[in-house]
Amino acid sequence: MTNRYIPNRGDGETVMNDILDRLDRAKAEVAEIIAKARFDRTLELNLSDKYLTRLPDSITELVELTNLNLFKNSFISLSADIGRLVSLTSLNLSYNLLTSLPNDIGNLSKLTRLILSGNRLIILPDDIGNLLNLVTLGLNENQLGNLPSNIGNLFNLTTLHLGGNQLTSLPSSIGNLTSLSHLYIQNNQLTSLPETFSNLSSLIYLDLDENPVVDLSAVHNLEKLETVNFFNVALTRRYWTKFSEWKPEWLLDENNAEIRRVLI
Repeated sequence: MTNRYIPNRGDGETVMNDILDRLDRAKAEVAEIIAKARFDRTLELNLSDKYLTRLPDSITELVELTNLNLFKNSFISLSADIGRLVSLTSLNLSYNLLTSLPNDIGNLSKLTRLILSGNRLIILPDDIGNLLNLVTLGLNENQLGNLPSNIGNLFNLTTLHLGGNQLTSLPSSIGNLTSLSHLYIQNNQLTSLPETFSNLSSLIYLDLDENPVVDLSAVHNLEKLETVNFFNVALTRRYWTKFSEWKPEWLLDENNAEIRRVLI
């Protein structure tokens, strides 16, 4: 007869003790890292994968900090104290458990890079429109149903990641993002693009894949736009129109096999 391992009552206690031990060691490590950063007056701080559930109080003393990495922790919410780190230019909060952000995020006026990918964000605070120096904003893999209209204030933004959310529409103010060169909005529920899309004069790359959009004419005249990814293929410019206006004869002179598959 094959011997089978039968767990005893002590197994659960052992697992819990191991978890608590790891948390204690991580907490001590974080305290040591912050203490060293304060002593060295460091400008960059990496606290990724440290089991953090809240922002350590001592971190707000690092007023000269420019780069803060909080990737892959367990933040459910973010303390308003984050707004005290006014020297930050880069903040990575990706792959936590955030459902919302404090309005104080808008105090980080020097931010050029804000990465919030892989959280559970349902809504963004209006004050995100105060981050006028943002160049890169990562919001992919969240649960956003809409964007605040003042996202159009981010006129220095060049890269915007919105893929993998629940967006059904985009605010017309998105047309104000005239510095935007790369826009990723794949895997959403967009049925149309706002007319103001035609104002995105710096746009080079647009990923619209996995959206129920039926009209691409809003981007047809964007001179710098090189790639529109849709139907899992890069569509050339003549297809950037209403799908109802696509012509059967295009199939005859289309050399791209993947586009021919779409036409068929």
